[in-house]
Amino acid sequence: DILDKSYKLIQNNNPERLEIQEGLEKRLVSLMGHEFNELNKWERMGGGKEEEGSVVFQQFSKETEEVESVVDKIQEAFEKGRNLSEMAILVRANSYATPFTDELTFRGIPYQFLGLRGLYEREEVKDLLSFLRFLRNQEDDASLYRILKLKVFGFEMEEILLLLGEARKKKSSLWNVIRKTDEGKAKKMVEILSGLLEKSREYRGGAVLYEFVKDYYYPPLLEKESLENERKILNISAFFEKIKQFESRSDKQDIVYLIDFLDLVIEAGENPATAESELDVEAVQIMTVHGAKGLEFPLVFLPSLVSQRFPGRNRSETIPFPDGLKKDLSEATKTNITEERRLFYVACTRAKEKLYLSASRYYGEAKRPKKVSQFVAELGISEGAEGAERAGGAEGTEENSKSETLNSKQILNTNDLNSKQVDRKREMPKRLSYSQISNFKDCPRKYEYSYLYKIPGEGSPAMSFGTSIHNTLKRFYDYLQTSEIPSLFKEKRDDLSMFLDIYDNSFIYSDYLTRKHQQQAYEGGKEMLKKYYEVNGPKFKLPYLSEKSFVLPMGDYVFSGRFDRVDKLDDGSVEVIDYKTGKVKTQKDADKDLQLSLYALACRDVLNLKPSKLTLYFISENKRVESVRSEEQMDKAKSDFIQIADQMKESDFEPTPGKYVCQYCPYRNICDAKGKRKN
Repeated sequence: DILDKSYKLIQNNNPERLEIQEGLEKRLVSLMGHEFNELNKWERMGGGKEEEGSVVFQQFSKETEEVESVVDKIQEAFEKGRNLSEMAILVRANSYATPFTDELTFRGIPYQFLGLRGLYEREEVKDLLSFLRFLRNQEDDASLYRILKLKVFGFEMEEILLLLGEARKKKSSLWNVIRKTDEGKAKKMVEILSGLLEKSREYRGGAVLYEFVKDYYYPPLLEKESLENERKILNISAFFEKIKQFESRSDKQDIVYLIDFLDLVIEAGENPATAESELDVEAVQIMTVHGAKGLEFPLVFLPSLVSQRFPGRNRSETIPFPDGLKKDLSEATKTNITEERRLFYVACTRAKEKLYLSASRYYGEAKRPKKVSQFVAELGISEGAEGAERAGGAEGTEENSKSETLNSKQILNTNDLNSKQVDRKREMPKRLSYSQISNFKDCPRKYEYSYLYKIPGEGSPAMSFGTSIHNTLKRFYDYLQTSEIPSLFKEKRDDLSMFLDIYDNSFIYSDYLTRKHQQQAYEGGKEMLKKYYEVNGPKFKLPYLSEKSFVLPMGDYVFSGRFDRVDKLDDGSVEVIDYKTGKVKTQKDADKDLQLSLYALACRDVLNLKPSKLTLYFISENKRVESVRSEEQMDKAKSDFIQIADQMKESDFEPTPGKYVCQYCPYRNICDAKGKRKN
């Protein structure tokens, strides 16, 4: 029934369709209840009978009734045993999905909006932007009002309104009123914000924001595990990535420059994707019709089927064409309807078992009723016909009154989800780096926060500094290799000055608390590289490979990494060199280093080269600590990797606290197990 009606619809695009022009047979045939026989043909078997009334159309009086009806059907199907991921709401435009996401959130039904852009429009990101704007300007009452509403400060709405009224009465800023209030909550809030404001005078903007988030924003989100809280955490992580991009490119990182940058990109129209696509959860799927191409779902809901929504209005040209070059306007309109019909056909054929179509007479604050989309009639559905229902208002039927009983907005209890074994836990990635393994070995909770929830940790100056040095060495050796190629146009430069210029362009400014720390690190790195040049130059040995990425399949997993440097030795074997900018390790540490063992294994099995020497090169002291691995040791490293990966796969990520582990953990301030030793 779904495919037959859809085929009837698309005939209205004749004779432009390829099927007609080329004489091709493109009619879709349902294979439900069929199987492949020995003659390589599909054969109808028992069962798989298509449900009666597989295409249903309902028209409602108001948009709210349409939304509630769709969510009612989803809730009812779930309670009868359907998985949430088997149901999809397809919309013509992103904005049409908002009422549905709001209703699903209200009822506690998990959903996933795929392909959604709008990171800066998320409530949690607006909260953080308001905090930054308040730090820049304490007279910004709108931003402070949003901060006042955060649960962590405990203000009731009535209290907030009284403070706003007091500010208006005294013709003063909201901040000044709160500072002069003796009430306990207000005093606590002033103390917190004043402390962060003071730090913003010296610390980079991202560091101050992170302190606010880890101490006051994350804890409520981590208290209760839910899909919405996980979504918020991932969006905050994405927001911090944008901040880090700015900080890595600019040496001016205080609050004023940061919020000016963010305001500028928002005004320019940039609006990155939210974190929906990273979630691997059992949830209702919401997407645009364009995004649904190639996908199928047992139950599909296609709402907002009215004129100017689907089909959408024919947009005028951004740059008007001269009248003499324009095609007939009626021809342009016809082309638009043809494209919209093709898209509607795609939407209908995403449904495998049941297709729910719906429309409302009124949307938003509209005064005039909307006409039902012409595509509904083209499916062979008309008012009063089988599969068509009128619901809502005075024209409601007896069936609609039953629907209204269901429309009591009954909240879907989280326990109901758990009892049906809806698994919200994210799957562990099959591709693992050594950093992931190391984090898990330190503490499973640390791994979960970092790689599954992707909670931004405190900025790591050591990591930024190490990356700066690695990038400098890579680019310098690339320069040396190209400089050996004769060129009439190449400017001859002193290699040391070029080395330091490359460092200057490679230095990453992000993650340092203050400009002073940043400058100290920069100068320290400069001196470090000068000594490296003295020890290894001026006739540098060029690497065989530099910053070479690799992937190594092992069992059910893949180990990925990057060789800092591989040098060819006289006997045809190679030396694997791993640059380090931290404290020098002992020989014993190097001999049992799992990372070196895995890199030796990758050298053997991916590069097909014999690793006869493994070297940790500590640039701070220009000291080399060399080690070797036997075939047996490399094979053991493989089994150790698989064993750890299996543990990660089965882990419930219970923390393993300890004094040393917790002291240096970037999540020590938001973890409830901080410093508690396990018995």
